[in-house]
Amino acid sequence: MKIKINRILFKQIQYLFSCLLYPYVILCVSIKTYMTILEKYPENIPWDLNIPQNKNKSIQWILTKADNVYTFTRSRINDKYVYIQKNDGKLKAYKEYEARYTYQRLFDEGYLLAAVP
Repeated sequence: MKIKINRILFKQIQYLFSCLLYPYVILCVSIKTYMTILEKYPENIPWDLNIPQNKNKSIQWILTKADNVYTFTRSRINDKYVYIQKNDGKLKAYKEYEARYTYQRLFDEGYLLAAVP
């Protein structure tokens, strides 16, 4: 009898917490959507300039601030991707629009731009 009551109580508690979690998820999603809508699409990004690139060499755009260095390199295989590297970390491929927003946020935070051919 005691085991049966514990199971029923456990299911009620589990249901209660799942109901409490649902509004939190909606709130998080709506805040994320709201913030995304408020952010303006970045237009003046350095890799938008039509600079001819060699097949062997790619141009790097570097944003620096104090000890932090972000390196942006456009993919030579697919123009829809940009590689971003922080300091000496791994080089990660991001979709072009994600890289745009990342670049703009860093630039707005006070990072300075340097181009390395």
